[in-house]
Amino acid sequence: MQSVTHQVGSEKLQQIFSTAENVLVLTGAGVSAESGVPTFRGGGNTAVWKGMPFEIISSVGMLERDLPAVWEWFNYRRESLQTLKPNPAHETIAQWQ
Repeated sequence: MQSVTHQVGSEKLQQIFSTAENVLVLTGAGVSAESGVPTFRGGGNTAVWKGMPFEIISSVGMLERDLPAVWEWFNYRRESLQTLKPNPAHETIAQWQ
């Protein structure tokens, strides 16, 4: 398995990806923020749901205490994405396939 941990250009990444069996691209929240996805640390109400910070509602402890509330939160997040469109960063990553 080849691991790429240094910065390389888009063309080089496309070449590496085209020969790879599996590829996982990890990005920061800022990539999707450009499309309108609220970030948890973006301030305002984006980090809070029904009075709970995302660190609480998405925690293992909350999963154990109130699984239905956790599912409600994830469903709320998914629904908020329905009208959003990919941005150029998403399109570039998709083109690497």
